[in-house]
Amino acid sequence: MAKGSCILYSEMDVSDDTVNCVYLVKDECRAQPILDKEEGYYKPIERDRERFCSGRVINFRACPRFQAYQDHLRAIGLEKKAT
Repeated sequence: MAKGSCILYSEMDVSDDTVNCVYLVKDECRAQPILDKEEGYYKPIERDRERFCSGRVINFRACPRFQAYQDHLRAIGLEKKAT
């Protein structure tokens, strides 16, 4: 696995407040296992940012990149095992 940060969350409660996706940093989506050295991080278009990257947590879960990265982290064993 490449060195870097990984975020796997189990639950986020933001009540009525709006937040940005945990993977959105300075308008760049960090929900990818490998950084493309030539293109860098994915930059979602405005429509996708509004639809998936901000607002309620349910918006994040609807994002295909978000879900794919969560699945990737689970596949490599970063999900905490139930005891």
